[in-house]
Amino acid sequence: MNMKSAWWVFATLGLSLGLTVNSVGCGDSSGTGGSGGTAGEGGAGGGTGGTGAVGSSGTGGTVDSGDWLALPCTTDAECAPGTCYLADKDDPVFGGGPQGGYCSKPCQKSGDCPGVGTICYKGAGGNAAEGRCLASCEVGNPPLQSLADPLDPFKCQGREELGCVRLSAGDVCSPACLNDEACGEGRICDLARGVCVTDITPGKDFGALCNPTAAPDECGNGSCIGGLSEMKGFCSGLCTLGGSLNAGDCGGLENGLCVLSPVVQGCTPGPDTNCTGPGDLGFCTNSCTSHEDCVAPDFWCWGIIQGNPANVGYCLPMPKCDMGGQMDCGNAQNGLTCTDTVHGKYCIDADYPLGALGGGGAGGAGGAGGMGGGGGMGGGGGMGGAGGMGGAGGMGGAGGAGGMGGAGGMGGMP
Repeated sequence: MNMKSAWWVFATLGLSLGLTVNSVGCGDSSGTGGSGGTAGEGGAGGGTGGTGAVGSSGTGGTVDSGDWLALPCTTDAECAPGTCYLADKDDPVFGGGPQGGYCSKPCQKSGDCPGVGTICYKGAGGNAAEGRCLASCEVGNPPLQSLADPLDPFKCQGREELGCVRLSAGDVCSPACLNDEACGEGRICDLARGVCVTDITPGKDFGALCNPTAAPDECGNGSCIGGLSEMKGFCSGLCTLGGSLNAGDCGGLENGLCVLSPVVQGCTPGPDTNCTGPGDLGFCTNSCTSHEDCVAPDFWCWGIIQGNPANVGYCLPMPKCDMGGQMDCGNAQNGLTCTDTVHGKYCIDADYPLGALGGGGAGGAGGAGGMGGGGGMGGGGGMGGAGGMGGAGGMGGAGGAGGMGGAGGMGGMP
């Protein structure tokens, strides 16, 4: 599979991830030194006093670098000196079970966590009695160049099911489960929290329009992401940007694609500034086979992956082309065509039908009226035949049938 030659990382959508921290301080990276030896006592009295024995120095403490944090695990022994938090067990702090396991340890403050930049996470409300140490990372490094950029093995352990996210206290590795199958039998991947759970509250489908200010959230498996026109949002879920396209995130290629980037605190995206990198936490967009499957005019269906085995496109923001026409749509390899829609001119993928979103054509012109009939000839002389009746005027021609609506977009039928 290959990506089409141009794509955008969209940093216009915001979402509070619910990750709050107990302390803004970083973990203390220094170990505690051993106690010094006890000084020797003075020699017994008599003559010259004996010289006291020299006390031996204490052994220095071992520094825990925290390199084991966020490793996958199935037992506590794999996380020594920490604890393994499993996918099949709901942890009250994570809100479920991290897919593949997460090596961590209990904490009360970030200073209790090993390593530099680690955070003591105390649950979505920040008020758990006991927290969990989260590994540190760096959002946006290296910059994301394509959807399939390889993951850095030193960033969140190079795991597809973890995402680097920026909190006010620092950047940390957060769970981001891929799909139900990856969570194990009887478990569901909760795309709103990124963890494996047993039950999901029913709600709107993936990709549906929603109200981002509604409480409780209107979406089923996922969250309502704001940032669309008219203060609207759409149902999405957490995922990890970059990595293998076949990893199965967003429920697999047949259901969605990890392509949308969140707003990153302290970073303004631009032509020369990319605020996200491979391994960073992102958002899913839903798959589509028609432009009507997307929340137009904000999103349109685009076959961004060439040779996609799922044979679907994905709903993505597309630029308008009402000023420069096709020039606004980039090069032909993008597969985008400047097209009339009911929302105006947009650069969209003509391989997917517009349906009711197509701009209709003008109605046909009415037919011309018929000519009137000629008058009848007068009768012969004699008794004087009755004057012939004038011929009936011709019927006006029937009005032309209204024209069929214009073809919707390139290849799209109305």
